[in-house]
Amino acid sequence: TDKTVITLGSESHFSVAEYLSEGGSPKAKFKFNQGVFKTITGQIGKTAPENFTLETKTATIGIRGTVIGGTVPPPSSPAPDTIICLGGRITATSLKTGVTVNLPTGTITFVPVSGPPAPPRQTTPQDIAQFNQALGTPPPPPSGPPASGSSSSQSSGSSSAQSDNAPAQGDATPAQSNNSGSQ
Repeated sequence: TDKTVITLGSESHFSVAEYLSEGGSPKAKFKFNQGVFKTITGQIGKTAPENFTLETKTATIGIRGTVIGGTVPPPSSPAPDTIICLGGRITATSLKTGVTVNLPTGTITFVPVSGPPAPPRQTTPQDIAQFNQALGTPPPPPSGPPASGSSSSQSSGSSSAQSDNAPAQGDATPAQSNNSGSQ
């Protein structure tokens, strides 16, 4: 395994479309068909970011050493997918129009079913709180200066990941794995 961590909210539908971590051409492709997700990329995202993709019902997300969050409404819903870059850089490309937007850390976009992604904007504390609530993660502790050279986190989940990425804006806790399978 390459230490990628994927956290799923309740009622999420997720599948592994392709995964190969060994050999000269590692690759990973994950599909999120419904629900809330957070992904912290592992070794494949660091060594072969062009081969690591996440797909929602409306977009393909390309990564660059990243922490990504998203909300995918049920397939019958006309609501757009929400994609948040919590750390690193990502691209979001509409499956319908092929239009791509770049998202640096701390930005959010919305990708409708039949149109291009909305221009990215800075996330707000309300965006992060709403995302964390939908994901089922506890709110982050009050912001303060980070402890130098150490990471303090409390884990109640079944697994956690170390990441070289900076903590996401408004999200000072590492990803936790709440669900271990797809539905």
